[in-house]
This record gives sequence, structure tokens and C-alpha cells, in this order.
Amino acid sequence: MLDIITLIRSYKFFIPQVLNWTAFSLISVCYILIYVSLVFSAFFLLKQNKLGLLITYGQFPLRIAFVILSFGFLFELSRLFEKQNQAYITIFWILIGLEVLRLVFTILIHRKYFSKHKN
Repeated sequence: MLDIITLIRSYKFFIPQVLNWTAFSLISVCYILIYVSLVFSAFFLLKQNKLGLLITYGQFPLRIAFVILSFGFLFELSRLFEKQNQAYITIFWILIGLEVLRLVFTILIHRKYFSKHKN
């Protein structure tokens, strides 16, 4: 579900990347791959398929590198504070922590439901 929210929130950035065929760079290709993988991971995670978990593992380093965060919508909270810069930095690190927690829960789900030796 978080992947779908991320896609909806970032369509304004994604669409120009796809439509700008003349200036494809490695960064543009990586962004497009991340967003396409979000579609697939959302689909497979909703279907409770192991492939969704595997895609999530591959996305993690790219999500951190390109700051495409599952909980990115929480950046809006920084607008509530007067010192926006410090609030933004604090929220950024909280969101990175949430991404790591999401990865940990993904690993736990993977071990619990898709391990070869079910207990």
C-alpha cells in the first residue's frame, strides 16, 4: 500500500522523466526503474507473493540513494514547525529509520511465510 501512495505522490516527477526521451541519463533510467519496480512490488505484495518481497529488497538501496521513501508523505509535517530546516532534517532521519524498519519487517515476513523449513 505504501508503494501505491509513493507512486501517487511522485507522478509529477515520474511523468516528465518518461516523456523526456532526448535527455535520458543514468539517473533518469534509475528513477524510471525504481518507479516501475514500485508498480510491480505493490502488485505482488498485495497478492502476497514472494516476488514482491524480493523486489522490495532490490529497491531498498535505490530508495535510500534517491530518497524515494515509503513514508515520504510525512515530510509534510515539517511545514508545521517554524524552523523548517531543522524539522526537515529530523523528519528525514526518522523516515530513513522507518525505511530500515520496513526492511526488517519485510525480512521477518519473508522468514515466517516463505522459509523452506516452516515451523
